[in-house]
Amino acid sequence: MLKDIREQFKGKFTLEQVNELEKMENELLHFSQFNSEMALEIGNKIVECSKEYNEDVVVRIIRQSDDLIIFQYAGNTMKERNYSFAMGKYNTVKKTKHCSLWALAHDGVYGNLDDVYQEDSGCLPAAGAFPIFVNDEMMAIITTSGLHNGNDYEVVARALAQYENKKIPEYSGIRV
Repeated sequence: MLKDIREQFKGKFTLEQVNELEKMENELLHFSQFNSEMALEIGNKIVECSKEYNEDVVVRIIRQSDDLIIFQYAGNTMKERNYSFAMGKYNTVKKTKHCSLWALAHDGVYGNLDDVYQEDSGCLPAAGAFPIFVNDEMMAIITTSGLHNGNDYEVVARALAQYENKKIPEYSGIRV
């Protein structure tokens, strides 16, 4: 399955789009601190942003020091498979230390993430998971699932930009 998904997106991204995603990461994913209260506020912003799409969403924010879920929300129509998708995106972020869309785009350009996207890796090549850094240490991972057309990426980027009172950096590529 992963091989087929990877093949589907080969050549669909450019180096410029990988760089755009890295710029977004540098501007929105680095904090001077990160704690449970911040996770609550950001998680609630993600849920609010998702309401514009008239689709339910799963949101989890997992602290990396002890793998504790410090924020969780599941819309009324969400199922266990949405958590499975979110965890696949989470595993991708944990392995790459980049947002899950960056991993998919990077693999689409370079094709060199075989160690990440092994059939038994538990990773999923799809947008919607983001690392949170403090002093270059990954402190938490935000995961989402349930929205279509790449909107998992969109709602998290928008929520983070709102939280930090910043503009979302430009991203011209496809969202999956």
